[in-house]
Formats: sequence, C-alpha cells, structure tokens
Amino acid sequence: MTSLVKTSHGYYKLRLRVYKELVPYFNRQELNKSLKTKDIKKAKLKARKILNEYHTIKSYCELNKTSETFIIQLCKDFIENTLELNSINREVSKPHQYTYEEVIEDFCIYYNSKEISNETKQAVTSFLKTVYIHLIAPKSKVQDTTLKDLIKIKNLITNLPSRNYKQYKYKSIEELMKLDIPDNHKLSFGRVQTYIKYIKKFFKYCQSHKIITYNPAEYITMSSSLSPIDEREDYTKEEVSKLINIIESFEDDNKRVIYLTLIYTGIRLSELWKATIKSDNGIFYFDLTNKNLKLKTKSSYRVIPLHDELVRNDVHKKLSKALSTLKPSSISHYFTDYIKPKISSNNKKVLYSLRHTFATQLKYADVNPIVISELLGHSHEGMTMGRYANRYPINVLKDSIDKLEF
Repeated sequence: MTSLVKTSHGYYKLRLRVYKELVPYFNRQELNKSLKTKDIKKAKLKARKILNEYHTIKSYCELNKTSETFIIQLCKDFIENTLELNSINREVSKPHQYTYEEVIEDFCIYYNSKEISNETKQAVTSFLKTVYIHLIAPKSKVQDTTLKDLIKIKNLITNLPSRNYKQYKYKSIEELMKLDIPDNHKLSFGRVQTYIKYIKKFFKYCQSHKIITYNPAEYITMSSSLSPIDEREDYTKEEVSKLINIIESFEDDNKRVIYLTLIYTGIRLSELWKATIKSDNGIFYFDLTNKNLKLKTKSSYRVIPLHDELVRNDVHKKLSKALSTLKPSSISHYFTDYIKPKISSNNKKVLYSLRHTFATQLKYADVNPIVISELLGHSHEGMTMGRYANRYPINVLKDSIDKLEF
C-alpha cells in the first residue's frame, strides 16, 4: 500500500508499506519520507522518483537476479541517500538461510499430512531423503540454488543406475556416482521424469512457504527421443508361455496367483491392491469403480472381468490372501531379480511390459480398440467422457478378454 499523506502542518509525506520479502532487509514494515513541500504536484513528482527506486529493489528481490549482498547494499543506499535516514543507524539483517537438511524434513512432515496414497508419500519423501539430499549436499542453502545447479542434478540422476540390479542395491549415492554405469542399467526416461516432478514439488513448496522468492525448478525440462511407453517393449507369446511355465512351478501359491493376474488382466500393479473382486450374473470381475480410490486418471475407474484361465486357477478365491501376504514392491523386485533373467535379456522388457503385451495380444485377436482402452483404463481418442462413462456391458468385456491366449 502506498499513499501521499498531508501532515497537520500542510506538508506532504510518502507512506509506503514494505514488500514482505524486503522486511528483513529494511527492518521495518512501513517507510515514511517527508517530501518537504505543500504543493501536491511537486509532492507527486518526488514520490514517483522514490517509488521508482523502491520498485527497482523489489524487482531484484522478486526475480532473485542478484546476490543477497547486493540487495542489502541497495536497501542501505535507499535508506541513507533516498530516504535521508543517515541518523538512524539500523543494521540491515539478512533473512534466515534454510539448509536442505531442515527444509526437506519440514517438507516431508507437510507432505505426509496430505490426503494422498501412502505409496506416493513414500516415493516422494524417500527420493528427497535418500537421493536428492546426497546430490545437493545437506548443509547447502536452498536459497542459493540456481537453475544451473538443478540441471547438474538432473544430469547426475540421469546417470544413476536402477537399484533393481543386485550390484547397485546396497551402494550409497556417493558410491554409485563414482561408477561407470552401462546405459542399459541406467534409470529409464520415465523414472528420471518422475524424479524431476518430485524436485518440482519440493521447490513449489519452498516458494509457497516464502523460503525462496524465485523457483529455478520451474525451468527444468526433460527431452527424449523416446516416450516412456516407447521405452517398454512387449513380451512375445513364446516369452509369456515361458513365464507361465515358471510361475506354475512356484511353491509359493501367492506369487503364482498375482503374476497370473497381471498377465491376464493388464491391470497396473498399484491398482491390483486397490481392486475388489465381485460377481455379476456368474461373471467374476475386478471392481475399480469406487470414487474414493486414488487412481491414475478418470478412465482408470473401471471393471475388468476375470479371464477364464484366472477362474480355473481360483484367483477369485485366493487373491485376497495373496495381496495381504505380499507387497507390490516385493512382486516387482522378485520379477526383476529372479524371473525376468530367465525369459529375456532385453532391458526394455520389464514387469510393466505385461500390460503392453496384454493390449497387443488383444489387438492381434481383433478386439475392438475401444474395448481394449476400457479394459486398460485409457481414455480413447475421439470419445467424450460423457459417452465413455457409459461403458461396455460386462459380458462384452468378458467375451473380449477371453480371446487372450498364450
């Protein structure tokens, strides 16, 4: 707030509310300057000159274009020369300098209080505490971070390996950065992109809580000649048959039930623990229509009939126990460490590839692409959500999914 005020003696003075980010520099919330004139026109001219200088300082502070030392000097010159307050020897204090160690701790407390899935909370906070903080240095100041620093961090993350490989699983970030990681062991583009999103979340928090005035993370970009989907390749029918033979030999019936379900439904691993099995006119299906569930997109809320092969294996009876016994992370790691090496050496074929394989094989079986999209929980190009929300009858979905053969 800025105003010209006429004193009891008829002189004008400028009253200026200090921008909140500049309060620590000026050591006050309001500035007053006598304009030493009773002429309103002259008062406005003098006020305009003072305000121009003040807004220059404010712009530097907002854009974080210069060092804090320079901002302090600008404020000091403004006080002594423009406001002519030489006789008031106020020490211009610097704002508190927050370290990554303390801000990440505060962010994690805040983020864990949000109404989001525990899986997401764990992923974001774990990345910041176990990866990012070691790349940036715990005692370094958040306010000092530049876009150049974050680009360097992005490049370091790009060269980190996936911990799904045994040789990297228990090594520290410092140890991993010293290694020459083969390209086929490095994090996927999709994983790096996810980590960049986590960094953006953190800096958005810092900006909204006035820890920083300029957010360098806004300008981090990711580019790749491949989309995340292109980085994943389907398994061949022969490879899936080999996978099924391996699964059938398991002594652990819980693992067998879960892997078979992933093969014959195309369901996302995270969705499997959120779905419930119901029955409609003798057709068993996975129900993901509860709006209280936190799913990836609006189209993810759907039903998926159980393939005949799953019914023959009593999945509708056994899955509940399997899901209460095992965690998504253990299913993913076991597949990567013990199953995948027996069926393919292609680094682009992973557990998630079963979902792509499901879609591809249904396409080869001449299933309507819109039905495939509905089973996968994808929106279909050219369809409005109003029409898409009608969905296909359960028997149509069942007939389509049963065309899947391995």
